[in-house]
Amino acid sequence: MDTNLLRRAVALAATARDTGSQPFGALLADAAGEVLLEAQNTEVTESDVTGHAETNLVRLASRAYGRSDLTGTTLDRGFLPGAG
Repeated sequence: MDTNLLRRAVALAATARDTGSQPFGALLADAAGEVLLEAQNTEVTESDVTGHAETNLVRLASRAYGRSDLTGTTLDRGFLPGAG
């Protein structure tokens, strides 16, 4: 586990909380640990029950890379316990 990626995912969760959504964040990193994409929970702010951070991230990745296979990448997620 890359603690820097985890810290970044938790920071995304804090941003989601601060903007009125549930405190969850997710990011996609390549094999070298470079962050490719980031997303946060938008379930409340977008009034969309599918607006989970991980779902938002996969949607972004599919659009950005034009494919559904994300082999060679890692999805990291973070949350703020007790903040929701």
